[in-house]
This record gives sequence, C-alpha cells and structure tokens, in this order.
Amino acid sequence: MNNSCSRINEEVVEILKQTKAEPAFVGTIKEGCECKYTIINLKDLEKYIGIGAKQDLAVILDHVQGNIEHGREEDGKKPFNSYIVINIDEPYINDIVAVLEANGHWDGQPSQGSVIQKMKQEICEAADLHLQAILELQRIQGMVHSVDDPVTRSIGVALIELEAKFHKIHDVWSE
Repeated sequence: MNNSCSRINEEVVEILKQTKAEPAFVGTIKEGCECKYTIINLKDLEKYIGIGAKQDLAVILDHVQGNIEHGREEDGKKPFNSYIVINIDEPYINDIVAVLEANGHWDGQPSQGSVIQKMKQEICEAADLHLQAILELQRIQGMVHSVDDPVTRSIGVALIELEAKFHKIHDVWSE
C-alpha cells in the first residue's frame, strides 16, 4: 500500500486495508481499486532521499528483484517485465483507459470518458433506429391514406414533433 496513508485518519486506513483500495487513487479514475504496482520516480528519489537511504534501498531492491527474476524463470516466464507508466492526471488518460478497456487490460471502474462514449454510441444507434421507424411509418401511412387526410395528418405531426425532440436530445448528448 502507498505511504500516503499517513495523511488520512486511522479508521480510514483500516477500512482501506480491508477493501484493498488504494488511498492515493481517491478522486481519480482508479478510485476504489487495489494498488498492483509500486512506482518510484527516479527524479523524486534523487531529490528527496539521502545517499544512505538510496544505498540501502539499492541493496534491498537488488535482493528482491533477484528473487523475483529467479522465481519468474522457475515459472517459465521472462525474468523481468518492462512497463509504460502514465500519470492518471494526464489530460489524455481517458483515451488510454479506452484502449486498455478495449483490450481487456483495465481493472478499474469504467472511465467517465468511455461511459460517455458508450452513451453517445447508443444514442446514435437509437437515432438511426428511430429515423428508420419514422420513415417506415410514413411510407406505410402514404400507402394507406393520402397526406391531406385529417386522420393521418395528426399522426404525421406527432411523428415530426417526436423526431424534433429526439434530435434535440441527440444533439445535447453528441456535444
């Protein structure tokens, strides 16, 4: 778990430990998710950690990494992995999450961008179906009654009003 626990009260820490939710993710697209990786920015390490602590860390990490590499090899895996790290506060993060989701590699909540994208897609599909239904009804109506028939005119007006309202909703969601 990330060391950011020291910034929150102990009751919250205990709850987060039980749920395995990472407190550093609060307020982000990863809120409520478990931490799977520990990332140390080397610039932060240089800036904030003294030489003695860095040397101690290097010895410990070397030992730990050696054990992990050995264990991975015994499991028939490559001894180490390489990763791309992206800060979750980047303005393009929803695009990245959408790609991860599309490839089954996102373990977080659906991103707000992908939820909105899905809603837009569903609205477009509904608009297409709606227009097809209106055109089909108008085609059938034209075969049964003439356009000037007062009985069918009210159906036509209702369809036009419905279509206008639907387009207004569609336009709002498409923005």
